[in-house]
Amino acid sequence: MKKKLMLFLFSLLWCGVLLGQDSTGTVYLKSGSIIKGTLVENNSVGLKIKIEGGSVFAFSAQEVEKISYNNGLAGKEATYAFSFSGGCLIGSSKNDKQTPLSLMMEHQIRVKSVSFGGLVGLEFLNEAVMPLGFSLKWITPIAKNTEFFVGCSGGYLYSLEEPLDPYNQIKEHNGGSFVNPEIGVIFTSISRTRLFVATGYRYAELHYVYNNWWYTEVDQDMYFDRFSVKFGLWFQ
Repeated sequence: MKKKLMLFLFSLLWCGVLLGQDSTGTVYLKSGSIIKGTLVENNSVGLKIKIEGGSVFAFSAQEVEKISYNNGLAGKEATYAFSFSGGCLIGSSKNDKQTPLSLMMEHQIRVKSVSFGGLVGLEFLNEAVMPLGFSLKWITPIAKNTEFFVGCSGGYLYSLEEPLDPYNQIKEHNGGSFVNPEIGVIFTSISRTRLFVATGYRYAELHYVYNNWWYTEVDQDMYFDRFSVKFGLWFQ
């Protein structure tokens, strides 16, 4: 089960990276020139773009204002975005893990300042769980190379393993719902790979069915009120 899960998450990661590698786009120079073509090289030093007809032009990073990539979506006003992040859920709860690890992948469509899509991940609360749900973000520039976003994600946590049960009382472990409003910053560059940081509030719950000492079934829930912090890579 665990091997299949890791293979599934790894496949989603590379699917997102490969989908984000469409290299056709428009280069906006600080001089005011606009060049459309195929990016044959793009890094922190500069870029090379091949235009229709085969000519290749090279520009340093200092000459480039921004790059708009074409993903063939919604009249080329929509772009595909993929992010991978790692972080922790800080706070106190009734479980033993005070700062559980959180790994998350998001596949999104961005239309101007709005980005929406789905997410999948792996977290370690009372047991290992797989978050699966939606995400929505509003993104706006706040500086030359920085974007600010406000977002919210939510969905369901699927339980992936047997929780710690020293008295053998847990009969069912059914996962539960979660919601995570957050704010963050994306550090832009001429490359498609960007860094971002985010923080927010995470509410989650896990549902269990116990056999008590009188051998009757009892429903019991575990709640997590946490402060979320994460760092990641944003591909667009």
